[in-house]
Amino acid sequence: KLSADRLKLLEEVERRACLFFYEQAHPVTGLVLDRVRVDGLDDRRAASIAATGFGLSALCIAHERGYLKRDMAEERVERTLEFFARRAFSQKGFYFHFLDCVTGEREFECELSSIDTTWLLCGVLHARQHFDTRRIRKLANEILGRVEWSWMMAGGETLCHGWTPENGFLPFRWDEY
Repeated sequence: KLSADRLKLLEEVERRACLFFYEQAHPVTGLVLDRVRVDGLDDRRAASIAATGFGLSALCIAHERGYLKRDMAEERVERTLEFFARRAFSQKGFYFHFLDCVTGEREFECELSSIDTTWLLCGVLHARQHFDTRRIRKLANEILGRVEWSWMMAGGETLCHGWTPENGFLPFRWDEY
C-alpha cells in the first residue's frame, strides 16, 4: 500500500502529464508536439500522430479526474477528430508519422506509419468511448473505418513498419516483440 505522500505525488504526476498533452497540442488541429524544450523557448512545430493519440487518451483521463472541464476536453477531442477526418492526409487510413502542428503537412519526409497510426487510433477509440457524443462517434468511426490493414501487410504475414511516396513500403516488419 502506498503512503499518502506517494499517492499525492502520483496524483500530481498524472495531472501534469494530462495537462502537458493539452498544453502541447495545437488548439485548432489538436496535433501534439513531438518534443518540447523544458525552458519553453521552442519554435519547433513537428507533431507526432502517436503523441496525438496519447493526447486524446489524456483528455479522457483529464476529464474523468477533474483536471479539465468536460466542455474543454470534449471540444479539443472533437477538433482533433475533425482534423484527422477532414484535413489530414491519409492513404488507406494511415497517417504520416510527423506533421506540422499548424498546417498538418508532412514533416521530415517521414513514412505513413503503421505503429504511430495504431497509437493514434487507440486514442480515437478511447475518446469515442469516453465522450460518446453523436459527433465524436461519427468522426471516430470515419477515421477508424478508413484503415486498410491488409494494404499495410504489403503482401506479407506481418505489418510493414510503413510506406513512403518516394520508396514505397519500408523493408522492416513488426515480426518480433
